[in-house]
Amino acid sequence: MGLLANFKIRTKIIIALLPLAIMVIIAALYSSDRMSTIDARYSALLDHDVRALHELTLAQAHNNKLGLFLYKEIAELDPDRMAVIDGEIDQTVTDFHTSMYDAGRESTDLASEIDAATALFDRSVADSRPVRAATQAQQNDKAMKLMGQQAATSARRG
Repeated sequence: MGLLANFKIRTKIIIALLPLAIMVIIAALYSSDRMSTIDARYSALLDHDVRALHELTLAQAHNNKLGLFLYKEIAELDPDRMAVIDGEIDQTVTDFHTSMYDAGRESTDLASEIDAATALFDRSVADSRPVRAATQAQQNDKAMKLMGQQAATSARRG
């Protein structure tokens, strides 16, 4: 007897397996749809978070540049060069705020933390004004003393 000779049993087996086959097809379609949706959402999340992280990294670099330029201004003896460094400090402050704004726009979930970091930076800039005034007046000893006090104050705050 051949395999196809017993048509009655084969039909029963096919009918019994048909709901399982339909369920497998429906599960595969549903799984494919869900995976596509999850992938799209995850890609969007990563895209925004990566951009926000990039902007926050740039802001951190501008924060570091502020301190660098302050010490560079204290060490500089040429008044014209000091004016250039003072302009670089102002540009660094602007660049920091631009980076933080862009980071906040990319990741609204981090808005409160970004605002807090911006406030701390603004406080550092405000605290640096006496240092900058002392360097412009060629009072480098006073400027270094103020920088030490500012560092101690920042350490207590942070």
